[in-house]
Amino acid sequence: MPVASEEPPRLGEESATEAALAHPKIAAWRERYPLEPTTSATFRPESRTWTVKAWYGEAGQVAQVVVEDTTGRVSEAWTGPQVAWKMARGRAGA
Repeated sequence: MPVASEEPPRLGEESATEAALAHPKIAAWRERYPLEPTTSATFRPESRTWTVKAWYGEAGQVAQVVVEDTTGRVSEAWTGPQVAWKMARGRAGA
């Protein structure tokens, strides 16, 4: 019997990206930009999550989102300075 981390993802790259971009925090940030972002989505089998990133031309990376593969729920959503500067995320030890 395969270990959970060896199972293929339930969501695909497109579904994970759609969930990430639809999150209210990300959608509000996207209103600042007239075009669709360039995106990437990477599946992390050890945590069963997707990391979705969004870029807007010269603005660079403006969003990073973690989407749970099993539920499609967004568990983390970072925008603007929080993306590039992890201390802005308010985690312990920052």
